[in-house]
Amino acid sequence: MRHLSCVLVSAATLSAFSATTESATLKFDFGSDLVQTTGLNYNNFRSAASTNNLNDPAQIVMSIPNAVDFITGLPTNVSASFPTAPPTTTGPNLIFTPGNNNGGGSTSPTGDAAAYFATTATSDSWFGSINFGRYPNNGGDIMPFDHAQLTFGGLDPSGNTTYDFVIFGSRTGVGDNRQTRYSLTGNAAAVVADLNVSNNNSEVVKVDGIIPNLNGEIVLDVTAGPANDNGNKFFYLNALQLTSVPEPASLGLIGLGALGLVRRSRQRRA
Repeated sequence: MRHLSCVLVSAATLSAFSATTESATLKFDFGSDLVQTTGLNYNNFRSAASTNNLNDPAQIVMSIPNAVDFITGLPTNVSASFPTAPPTTTGPNLIFTPGNNNGGGSTSPTGDAAAYFATTATSDSWFGSINFGRYPNNGGDIMPFDHAQLTFGGLDPSGNTTYDFVIFGSRTGVGDNRQTRYSLTGNAAAVVADLNVSNNNSEVVKVDGIIPNLNGEIVLDVTAGPANDNGNKFFYLNALQLTSVPEPASLGLIGLGALGLVRRSRQRRA
């Protein structure tokens, strides 16, 4: 039996609009350059263990300018990018710890995790922390990587299209709570979802109905959740799905507000 924990959060109030964009689904994999999801129309954010240069695509991919559609394999106008400014010891740096990808994700996903994502996407991650990461690697200064920010651009800013997100995080083999907070901000206040990624094989968070800001952007912020009790406040992002949903023209005529729907989904046995 599937149990859904749902919270409705107001995301926008719309005026009249008409649907102009067809639905598309994009999938993203975050992790090592050695474990990419290939052959399945995934968009891979990858890093090598020796990463020292955030602007060197041979070492790390921080930006994807034309993400490919999962169904068709064709490039879209949608971009996804992290900041590439050199990190500092004072921060904020707004990126995951460079080069420190983690292979301790779920190698045997079940439930919703398996339904949405390939094992190569769930098995590794990008992670951040308060006082663990060094830059450059292997001898650099410890810097705060306690807040990562991923911006999706090239989205429809008209209000004719909403965007649904499915996010998976996992760190296996641990005994503490590594709750990770995912916040999505478009044209209204952030919609927040928390997930304890510790030993997670099945749960995902779902955030539906987000409308981009006037620049056609939605920003994902990732950080440690309030229940995270790890000393370094590790937080994780393994995989993400973004789906565009054209809105029926008739809805705008009656001034309906779009709703952000946050769902944490898990499988339970009856």
